Amino acid sequence: MINPLKSLRDAVIRFRRSRGFGVHSPFAYGFITQVLRCRYRFYCWDNLEPEVRSSGGIRWNDARALFRTLNQFRPARVYISPGSTGIIEKIVRAWSGKCEILYNPSGAMFHIVSGEEFTAVSAGDQSDDGMIYFCLNVAGNHGWDSLLKSMTRGQTFTNSTTGIAVCDHKLPRHHFEISY
Repeated sequence: MINPLKSLRDAVIRFRRSRGFGVHSPFAYGFITQVLRCRYRFYCWDNLEPEVRSSGGIRWNDARALFRTLNQFRPARVYISPGSTGIIEKIVRAWSGKCEILYNPSGAMFHIVSGEEFTAVSAGDQSDDGMIYFCLNVAGNHGWDSLLKSMTRGQTFTNSTTGIAVCDHKLPRHHFEISY
């Protein structure tokens, strides 16, 4: 049974954290306020928004978060899992036509995964240092839960629909539930 007072408390905490209140990590504060919560429009959004909304594969807010995250980290190669929709590739192409899209996870530092394909990921070892995971459908996703448990360093951000994991051994381990 869902406790309505706990849900209300969690919503208030998520609202405040989404604006940077209570976030003590400089990286996380900058990522939340300047990347995920940034409200400026990008050059391609007028053309991309109708396609994303009509595809039904990803929410528009999550598509903007993916675009901004790509823009923040600027990966040369991006892995897109087979279960992801075709609109994900269009978002990556709209971000950069020069970015190499891979369908094999080896060699890519930025992974876009969907659903249960995430079970193969383990971020507990040092080989994942520097990896960025953008996970669609984190609610009830065992792969996302196992990633959260296996990470000893790095930070994760979720809005209860999508999750972003920044696996960096220089960052302290912290999980942020925010709205974006």
